[in-house]
Amino acid sequence: MWASAATWSAYTAAQELESARGSILAAEQELRDLDLAGAQTEIAAAVNASSTASDQLSAVHLGPLGILPWVGPNLEAARVLSAAARDVGHDAGSILSQLAGSSARSEAADESAAEGGVVPLEALTELGRATRTLAATLEEHGAAVRALDPAPLVQRSAAARELFLDIVEPNIDTVELAADALELLPDLLGADEPRTYLVGAASLSELRGSGGLLGSWSVMTAHEGTITLDEFVDVDDLPRPDGPVPAPSQEFADRYAGFRALSNYRNVNYSPDFPSVAHTLLRMHEAGGGAELDGVIIADTVVFERLAASAGGVDIPEVGFLEPSEVLSFVALDAYDTFESDDDRKRVLGNVAAATFQELLAVLEGDDIVGNLRVLSELLRDQHLRFFAHEPHYQRLARRGGFSGALPDDTGESVGLFLNNLGQNKLDYFARRSIEHRVRLGEAGSTHADIRARLGNDAPTEGHRRYVLGPWVDGLSAGDTRWLATVSCGIGCRLEEAPSDDHVGGTERGRTMHDHVTTVRSDEHVDLHYRATTPDAWTQVDDQVVVRIQHLAQPTLHGTDLRLILTIPDDHDVVDATDGASVEGDEIVWHYPQRSGPVSVEARFEAGRNH
Repeated sequence: MWASAATWSAYTAAQELESARGSILAAEQELRDLDLAGAQTEIAAAVNASSTASDQLSAVHLGPLGILPWVGPNLEAARVLSAAARDVGHDAGSILSQLAGSSARSEAADESAAEGGVVPLEALTELGRATRTLAATLEEHGAAVRALDPAPLVQRSAAARELFLDIVEPNIDTVELAADALELLPDLLGADEPRTYLVGAASLSELRGSGGLLGSWSVMTAHEGTITLDEFVDVDDLPRPDGPVPAPSQEFADRYAGFRALSNYRNVNYSPDFPSVAHTLLRMHEAGGGAELDGVIIADTVVFERLAASAGGVDIPEVGFLEPSEVLSFVALDAYDTFESDDDRKRVLGNVAAATFQELLAVLEGDDIVGNLRVLSELLRDQHLRFFAHEPHYQRLARRGGFSGALPDDTGESVGLFLNNLGQNKLDYFARRSIEHRVRLGEAGSTHADIRARLGNDAPTEGHRRYVLGPWVDGLSAGDTRWLATVSCGIGCRLEEAPSDDHVGGTERGRTMHDHVTTVRSDEHVDLHYRATTPDAWTQVDDQVVVRIQHLAQPTLHGTDLRLILTIPDDHDVVDATDGASVEGDEIVWHYPQRSGPVSVEARFEAGRNH
C-alpha cells in the first residue's frame, strides 16, 4: 500500500512539474510578445501545476524514499524546483494582475475624462512593492536551485534545474533594477513636492558629442503625478550667464572651455559625458537668472520619429499631419528648407519640440504599461532620450541600468568615436559611418585594439538652402562638412597610432581622449585608423579567460554600421559569447548594422579542450 501511494505521488508530481515547465516556457514567450493576458494565463497554470507537485512531494509517505542514495537527491531537487516555480510564478502573476488592473483603470479614466496629464503614482508604488517581492523570491529560490548538486540528478531533473537557472539568473539584476526604478519614479514625478526639469530638443542634423544642437527649450513641472510643460522657446531666449560657470571638473574645463561650453548653450554638449553636460546646463540656467531646477531631460530627433511611428503619425501646428514615413525627413531636413525667415523656422521647430514631448507624456500616461516601458527603455538605452536628476539614488540607478549617458570610468576594453559639427550646417542628416573595432588579447590582462572608421558625407552641393548646405566657415563649399573627431579609449589606454599628429589630447573621466579636425567634401568619405593598448582588460576566472568589449556608438540619425571582432586566443576554444556572435575562423564577430548608444559583449574561452 505504501509503495503504491509513494509511486503514485512521485508520478503525479513528475507530470505536474512537466506541465509547469511547459507553461513557464509559454509564459516567457508571451511576455516577449507583450501579451500580458496570455502570460497571465500561462503563469497561473504553472503556479497550479507546481503547487500540486509541491503538495504531492510533501506527502508523508514519500519521506522514507529520501534515504535512498539515488532517489533522495532527485526527490529533494523536485521539491526545491516545485516550490521555486510555485513562489516565483505567484509573485510574477501578482505583477501581471496589477499591470492588467492599471490598464483597466486607465481605460475607465479615459472614458470618464476625469482629468488628463496624470501619471498614476499609486499604481507605480504598488507595482514597485510587488516587483521588490519578486526580486527577493528570485534571489532566494535561485540560491536554493543553484545549490542542488547536478551530478546525481536524472536527465529530466538536471534539465529542469538548468532551465530554471537560465530563466532566473539573467533576470535577477533586471528585476531588482526595475524595483529600484519603480520605487524612485514617484519622487521624480513630484509625489511629495513639485519637481522641475529643463527639457531640450536636440537636432541630430548638427551633431554634438552627447547628442545634437540643443535648439528648443522648455521647463517641465511634475507635481503629484501631474505633468505640465511651459511653452518652448528658442535657445537664444534662455536665461544666459554673464560669463563661464564653474566647470563640473577640471578635465571638462581643460577640454571644452575653449569652445565656450561653459557659457554657450549651443556648445554645452561638446562633451560625450552627459552628466557633466547636465550639471553645466543647470548652472548656466541658474547663473542667467533662471530658477534652480531638479534635472535635465533631452530628446533628439529619433525620439520624435519613434513616438510618431507608435502613434501612427503626428499633427504639428502650422505644418499639418505627418505620416510616420515623413517624420524623420521633415524634422531633420525639410523644416530647415521650408521656412525663409528665422522667426518662422524657430517657431515651427518649437512646435516640433512641443509635439515630441507631448508624445512622450502620452507614453508615460498610456495604459499599455509594459509596451510603454519598453519604448522608453529602448530610447534611454540608445541614448536618444537622456535624463539627469540630482538625486544620488537616481544617478546610481542610471549607472547600473546603463542609461546614465556617462563615459565609463571603469577598467577594460572600451572605445568610442564622437563627432562635433564644426561646419555650422545641417549636413549630419547626410552623414554615414561604419566602424570596425578589432581586439586581440595581450599579456598580463592587456588588449590590443585596431579601430577603423569610415565617415561618409552624402550631401549634395545644391537643392537645399544655405542654412542646410552652408558654407558658413572658411575652407568649405556648399555640401562640405567639418567635424571635430574625438576617439576615447578606456582607463590607462595608450594610443599607439592615430590619424593626425596635429591634435588635442588629454583625459576625460580618466579616459584617454584624442581630438583632431577632419574635413569631408560633398559625396566623399574619410578613413580614420587608430591602434590602442589597454591594461586590465581581460581576466582569468577559474579555468576560463573572460573578455568584455564595450563600444560607445554615438547616437546619430542613421546609426553606426558597427562590427566588433575578437580574435580567439591560440589553443583556446569558445565556451560562451554574448548573443548575436558568430565564429568566423579564429575570430568571434558581432555585427550591429544601425547601432546607437553603448554596446557591451563578452566572451569566455577555455584552453586545450579540442587541441
